[in-house]
Amino acid sequence: MLFTGAPRDHRLRLLLAAVGALAALAPATALATWSALPDAVATLQRNPGDPAAEEVVAAAEASVLAEASAGHLAATATLMDAYEALVQRLDDGEDRMSRLRSRLGRALVEYGDAQLTADANAAGAAWAMAAHHERTDAVMARLGRQLLPPSGAEPGAVWTAPLDGAELVFVPDAQFVAGCVWGDNDCRDGEKGPEVRVAGFWVDRVEVTNRQYRRCVDAGSCSPPADSAALTDPARATEPVVGVSWQQAAAFSSWAGRRLPSEAEWQRAGRDDSVDGRFPWGRSRGQATANVYETSPTDPFPGLAPAASFPATGWGIFDVGGNVWEWCADRYHRDLAAMPRDGRPWLAGGWGRALRGGSWRRTVDLARIASRCWQDEDYAADDVGFRCVADPPERVTAEQLVQLALRAFPLRGAPGMELEEAGLSGPDRRYLERRAVTWLVVEARVSEALPRVVAMLRQDPGDRVLADLLDQLENELHAEVNRGDVLTVRAAITGYRSAAAGDRRLSGRLATYEQGLLEEMQAAARSLVGRGEFNLAGSTFDLMRTLGPDSPAFRELTRLAEPPPGMRRISGRDGKLMAWVPSGTYRMGASPDDGASAYDEHPAHSVSVSGCWLDATEVTNAEYRRCVEDDACTPPQRAAAFEDPELADHPVLWVTWFQASSYARWAGKRLPTEAEWERAARGGTTTRHPWGDLWQPGLANAIESVGDDRFVDSAPVGSFPANAWGLHDMLGNASEWVADHYHRNYWDAPSDGRAWNQLTGEWVEEQRVVRGGSYVTPASRLRVSFREQRRPDVASRATGFRCAADK
Repeated sequence: MLFTGAPRDHRLRLLLAAVGALAALAPATALATWSALPDAVATLQRNPGDPAAEEVVAAAEASVLAEASAGHLAATATLMDAYEALVQRLDDGEDRMSRLRSRLGRALVEYGDAQLTADANAAGAAWAMAAHHERTDAVMARLGRQLLPPSGAEPGAVWTAPLDGAELVFVPDAQFVAGCVWGDNDCRDGEKGPEVRVAGFWVDRVEVTNRQYRRCVDAGSCSPPADSAALTDPARATEPVVGVSWQQAAAFSSWAGRRLPSEAEWQRAGRDDSVDGRFPWGRSRGQATANVYETSPTDPFPGLAPAASFPATGWGIFDVGGNVWEWCADRYHRDLAAMPRDGRPWLAGGWGRALRGGSWRRTVDLARIASRCWQDEDYAADDVGFRCVADPPERVTAEQLVQLALRAFPLRGAPGMELEEAGLSGPDRRYLERRAVTWLVVEARVSEALPRVVAMLRQDPGDRVLADLLDQLENELHAEVNRGDVLTVRAAITGYRSAAAGDRRLSGRLATYEQGLLEEMQAAARSLVGRGEFNLAGSTFDLMRTLGPDSPAFRELTRLAEPPPGMRRISGRDGKLMAWVPSGTYRMGASPDDGASAYDEHPAHSVSVSGCWLDATEVTNAEYRRCVEDDACTPPQRAAAFEDPELADHPVLWVTWFQASSYARWAGKRLPTEAEWERAARGGTTTRHPWGDLWQPGLANAIESVGDDRFVDSAPVGSFPANAWGLHDMLGNASEWVADHYHRNYWDAPSDGRAWNQLTGEWVEEQRVVRGGSYVTPASRLRVSFREQRRPDVASRATGFRCAADK
């Protein structure tokens, strides 16, 4: 093979030489323009103004313009890339490019104008390409008319968005008081706001549906929701998409050329011009026409309802109250008093992101327009969705419009088929195809290059250059396997399979190649497991699943991939010792026959958790200080102990849930879920304490000072014996924040060990769970099932935390 083992620079020279040799072997014809262009450019570098070379360059430019005028846009883009890569080497290369871009822009505008009546998408694609090369007023005006809502709209006017087909309603500018209206007896702290002025905007009539969201997923700009089956179920196409995080909602909004609303905009849309509506439909909860908790004669839906199942309000907007909570752009602030007065999102300070509107899981009180809640940006649940807003055209920048146009009108043509319609000679076509794939190989873009090379080999099985390129790509894929790049390997193998399908020779080669890859992965996985490198071993197993094996050997290796219980490692940015908590199913909640257990420890229930790493001790003052010094954490709310050098190895206290979460992110970890925490605390037991059912003084730092528990306040971490899995102070010393919201019992708790953050029923103040008890907790309450609750923004003298990490 020509390229095996060659350094990248040397490989580049070999690959370019191979393509150049191919061009040199091509018969000289009048139409062989592109294969002659490299030599023409080289000649102009030596001899500027050479007539023959200039003729070749002019012919290449004419070829670009001809393809544009014919509407072969994918070919035009490919030719422009080739032209720019070669001609920019000349001293006047930029001037040549500028002139060609202007001519190309005019040609594309003319083609788009001619196509507008017959094929608006073809026209838009031509104009988008023209704007990409030169943003003239003429082309930007054409794109604006296609992609942006109309100017000067009347209140309640409806416009259909081009990318996802959403209907939007125009909401005029207004000045109003944000938050509760006068006489709202249910108004809560944080729901009273100032007078704000909101500029006019367009808002989705309904929450974004599965049908709309699928378009973004299919375009490669959105990741699937938690329940991806809903995207392909025709019966659920008109349901709001749920199970999407704030990041996913923001990604969709950006792709669609819109954005998430600010809280002020959301409220303006929900209340329209009424001044005293507590709910979207009026003042009385008894008039409710919304999908809220439990069913009624006006609400027959026990769960999620299709969009627009209830009457519209105001300007024709549906489901502002109920059905699903809706993400807003703002970070959440407990008090709205300092919110921006101009209706912009409030992004300074705060935490998480704000949600509005209530849901089918919450009572009608939370469907009030002023009602608010918050969640972390990565939160996803079956009652959380979103709707988007769009700005009037005068507030859309040229860059935003061009990017929207490129998304709305992507170039047609499968990879490797861009030149299918181009009017090129055989030598030119072969040269350009090989040039394009050569650069993909040089840039190590294996997943893109593989299917192209395989498709070209099917057309020309005897081509030695292509055969060598395929050898090189297969070697590159081996390197991706060794790097553990799951996504690249999966995409490359999928493309290889698709391109080789139906060709016996190439399919046989692929089967042999896949078998070799699988054997290599198995050997690597066994070696990694043997060395205790379970994280890398897990990545290797993910790669093995790419090839779809279903063999006893694979299943045995999968079992070996998990570390033994209690195995230790140094991990995270904080360099902290962690212990392995194995996967498994256990009984969570009150231990059998525990008469002292509280109501919120019931019902005991079976939970299956995946394995994770957990800090062997609570995070200390010294460890937390490093995060503060990196400006990733803020100091504890009371810093006396934190500042005391003699307490450096004591657990950090006086930190909120938010501060604990910030530290975990800084360390490259997370807070454990409540189910993970209790699984770890039990250490494989079913008893009230890790050591048995009876309390044994001196095994934990409780309120009593007896025997080995000589500490009146907190103790240095690890002062007491570890449990069976090497975890210290799971009971006593410092109580510990976990990820979950607090629920008053375990009815409907998740059975898969994930954080239980979804709330159902009436309004309750959002609290987070604290576990393990502390040095101020009586021994009678220190049991593995003991639970407490705290507001996430409140710190205490005895609450700290430890972090978890996935395999």
